[in-house]
Amino acid sequence: MARKIKVNTSDAIGSMVSKVNQMSNYLGDLDDLDSSFKISQYVDSPDVGHYDDSSFVKAINHLNYELDSMNSYLTSGTATIRVGGIIGDSATFTRLTVGELIVDSATIDSATVGLLRGASLRYDSATFDSARITNLSGININYDSADFSIIKSTAIFGDSARITNISGTGDFNFANGHIANLHADSAGIVNASIDNFDANIANISNILSMDGVDMTDVHQFTIRDSTGVILLGGYLMSTDSALSIP
Repeated sequence: MARKIKVNTSDAIGSMVSKVNQMSNYLGDLDDLDSSFKISQYVDSPDVGHYDDSSFVKAINHLNYELDSMNSYLTSGTATIRVGGIIGDSATFTRLTVGELIVDSATIDSATVGLLRGASLRYDSATFDSARITNLSGININYDSADFSIIKSTAIFGDSARITNISGTGDFNFANGHIANLHADSAGIVNASIDNFDANIANISNILSMDGVDMTDVHQFTIRDSTGVILLGGYLMSTDSALSIP
């Protein structure tokens, strides 16, 4: 049944009073408005000088003013909007500038980030088709496959890796490693197991071990004729500085 109330001139006094009270109940009590209506006086509302809870017209204009202001902030304004949280099933943001962004989960089809800064960037898993990162630092980086132009790090630990070129001025330390080809201007190697070794110059300062024999010294060896002319000259490798010990 329609709740529209119509007062007729032929209505009895009791019926008229009942209808007026019913209309009053439909409108509600102005004192029940939010406290913000009691302290606001928007100049574009009627009855300038009265608070926005003085009439229902002023209360409605109060809401309209708030909505207009919010629309201006969201679409073209420069004011700052602070909210405790935004929850949405779906949303499209053209530009989002935040001091801190905390999300439980996020799915991003595509994004262009001009500058990304933060105290920490933590994620359980991430998939990037392509990315250009000027500086990347962290405790651990785990990846199945990746292409890096330049890697700068205090330490690099890897179960397995394929590195096309590696260069640096610091220390290159490996507990265990397999290197198919190693080209170096200079290198200090403590222990190495090598199938093939080609070198223009190899400087060995202490011990050269071959088949379990440690060669520590080199002695000159010559064969001369009766006149002292060298017929055969060379060097012998020995395990001791004494000539009597092979």
